[in-house]
Amino acid sequence: MPKDTPVTPGSTTLGDYLSGLYGAIGVLIALHEKQKSGKGQYIDVALYESVFRLTDELALAYAAYGTVRERYGPHIRTAVPLGHFRTKDDKWVAFACTTDKLFERLCQAMGRLELASSHLYGVQTQRLENRHEVNQLVAAWAGSLNRDEILSLCLAAGAPCGPLNNIADIFGDRQFAARRNLVAMDIPEMDGDAILIPNVMPRLSETPGRIDSLGPKLGEHTDAILKDLLGFNDEQIKGLHERRVV
Repeated sequence: MPKDTPVTPGSTTLGDYLSGLYGAIGVLIALHEKQKSGKGQYIDVALYESVFRLTDELALAYAAYGTVRERYGPHIRTAVPLGHFRTKDDKWVAFACTTDKLFERLCQAMGRLELASSHLYGVQTQRLENRHEVNQLVAAWAGSLNRDEILSLCLAAGAPCGPLNNIADIFGDRQFAARRNLVAMDIPEMDGDAILIPNVMPRLSETPGRIDSLGPKLGEHTDAILKDLLGFNDEQIKGLHERRVV
């Protein structure tokens, strides 16, 4: 990874979404307390705090040892192999061998079970010392097979492996379809065509959520607001339209 440029930001406004979730959790906690004490309270959530709480051991490592973690590419410092690997068909898979047993399963999937008992790779501390060699072995194997072949072999061996999906992969994924993670909504102004959008979550057993609307069109409720909330009569509203005020 380049050392002279910052990490490229993603398109997801992570702090906004996380703060909304933490805010919702705060509401639930406050409601629970109100049921017991009868007292309400303010809920204070800052955007940066929500992201900070996802930094796992970064704060602890710095507080205890003064360690400032550097960028490490698509891998993790504390276990090997644990990271992203390119496949023969130019896709990506992730392996997460956090224990010796999981590494043994990956070796089985690779057809290289002898690696799991090697004096160089059999124990996690040994793999950490020989990180580059381990990652090279796994990368060479992953690069010799298509993604779906790797997933099938790892599933059979019980090795921790998953695909790195782009948005097109997600829309065609059987798991997303089985879980109804995408729901079709009609768009009247598009001649009745439907569009797939992310479904409601979490999914509740007794009171599941639903999506009733994709949102109003521009000005769809203007007349109702003018009449019902602001007290304009029909003639006044008509005049506003004629003068192109609304």
